[in-house]
Amino acid sequence: MSEEYIVHYFDVRGRAEPIRMILSYAGAKWKDQRIPYSFPAVIPAEIKAAATYGQVPVLEVNGKYLAQTQSICRYLARKLKLTGVDEWEAAKCDEVVDGVQEFAQEFGAAWVEQDPAKKKEIIDNALKSGREKIISRFNTMLEANGGHFVGSNITWADIIAACTIDFNEKLWNISVTEGYPAVKKLLDTVFSANGIKEWIAKRPVTKM
Repeated sequence: MSEEYIVHYFDVRGRAEPIRMILSYAGAKWKDQRIPYSFPAVIPAEIKAAATYGQVPVLEVNGKYLAQTQSICRYLARKLKLTGVDEWEAAKCDEVVDGVQEFAQEFGAAWVEQDPAKKKEIIDNALKSGREKIISRFNTMLEANGGHFVGSNITWADIIAACTIDFNEKLWNISVTEGYPAVKKLLDTVFSANGIKEWIAKRPVTKM
């Protein structure tokens, strides 16, 4: 039986966008099942019950359900052969993805801070720290490997990194890639790739 992929998530890019891009790049057949975005979030009861932790995104595969963004992306990357050519390259992809998450976590406190001045200070400090600890190293890795984190083709690590960096740039109105040309080029490469380019052109326009 061929897989039927359904992505259940809110009507925003958010945590589901890397999933959507992986499926689009691989040319998989999938359905984008969007939930109206609200605060507090209202998840359909049947999806909430099927999700391991009662949260989305959830990937539905032939009636089975998988939760957690990175678990979903890793599963799809293995299924769709986006993990490199061997176990070592797959592990290096995992290493990059963990680094991406560490970068994103730098901004965690900004999500809940209400005071504009304090929020800006948090964002500025997070950007400085994230660029020094993570983005600078990404730039070195990409330069050394000819533009990709692993091998000579796009892997899920490239997609996760591009998606997460772009999301944070737009969300916080910052420039993550300034001064890091190899990282900027990676975003251009990923977003202009066949499948992803078409997805970006047709996806719903949302604030996040």
